[in-house]
Amino acid sequence: MPGRALVRRFLDLSLLRKITLSFLAVIATGGLLSLVIGLRIEHRTIISLAQAKVRHDLASAWMVYHERLNGIRDVVRLSASQPYVEEALLDGRTDDSAARLDAVRREFGLDVLTLADARGRVVIRARRPGSAGDDESADPLVA
Repeated sequence: MPGRALVRRFLDLSLLRKITLSFLAVIATGGLLSLVIGLRIEHRTIISLAQAKVRHDLASAWMVYHERLNGIRDVVRLSASQPYVEEALLDGRTDDSAARLDAVRREFGLDVLTLADARGRVVIRARRPGSAGDDESADPLVA
């Protein structure tokens, strides 16, 4: 019944007050509706912009990563074609080859550079030239 009393009080008001209250109700309803719609549009826009930025950043990161991998592949291929590598594999002379491999590793900022034969047996390690002979054939990069 409180609703009926409220309607009766509204109907008992003067015309000026009815128009003013009705105008305020329309403005409040329109303002709230505009606020809700605006917030939803803004939220969707911000989310879509953030997702686009993340996609762009991920694509850039993948591109940099793949370029770095290609650079490492080129360094390894170039190093593998050097005559001292062939000498180390055929003759077993690893003294000079280890120093050269370590120089290549340092020059190109590699953490690891290891020379292995066709069976995956380590011939030379650039960082620890004395530790060789172990089998790395199970390593997917060596295989």
